[in-house]
Amino acid sequence: MKNRLIQQSERDTPLYKADFNSYWETTYSQLTKNSKFNTYSNSILFKNWKLAINSLGTKKFDTLFGELHEDTNASLYLAMFGLYRTAYMHLRSLIELSIQLIFFYQHEVEYEQWEEGNYIMKFEQLSSYLQKHPKLKGKVIDNILSELYKNWKTYSKHIHAEKPLFFQCTKDSKLTNTFCKADFNRWEKQYNGTIKLLNKIYILFFSDYLNRFPNVNREIILTNLTKKDQTDLGLS
Repeated sequence: MKNRLIQQSERDTPLYKADFNSYWETTYSQLTKNSKFNTYSNSILFKNWKLAINSLGTKKFDTLFGELHEDTNASLYLAMFGLYRTAYMHLRSLIELSIQLIFFYQHEVEYEQWEEGNYIMKFEQLSSYLQKHPKLKGKVIDNILSELYKNWKTYSKHIHAEKPLFFQCTKDSKLTNTFCKADFNRWEKQYNGTIKLLNKIYILFFSDYLNRFPNVNREIILTNLTKKDQTDLGLS
């Protein structure tokens, strides 16, 4: 049995690879220039946040920033292959870790406890903390957190497979084994929207340092903001 399965693996794995390559190429060929710009710039956002914070002399949170970068990229890569359920899972992780990083930035003791696996804070507690933070008070942060919480609940339903609607096997792209623009568009809206909300929180939290960031990193951080966004965030 073992030898037979090994032979089947050696036969089938190249076929899987060919399917993945074909699916990726089909997906990419369907993207508009705006889609390419938005998804790519968002995929490198937290890498640029890490470099921006590094420029202030702080590298303590590089591992957390690194994982945020991995979550954004993993979600993008999985969506390019049509694996949407797992792509949504990474967006929930992205929300949780992003907010934790802001909390830990001003709570070093709790951060050290968390590194040892001895500190846990639930999403609702983190949201309450952000709503009361002097840098984040007001209607803007309330609206951002309300949207984030709604997204977080949706992504949680994918993790827990709450009903068949959130299964991978019920997606049109899986049922047909072909690229489905509707599936991709739904994911893309969630991906870009969630990352933009998190970016707004970071901009508010680190607003005193924005002008000290290297130009190239600051430009990436601000690139997807509309004029209204900039006004709401006090940037213009």
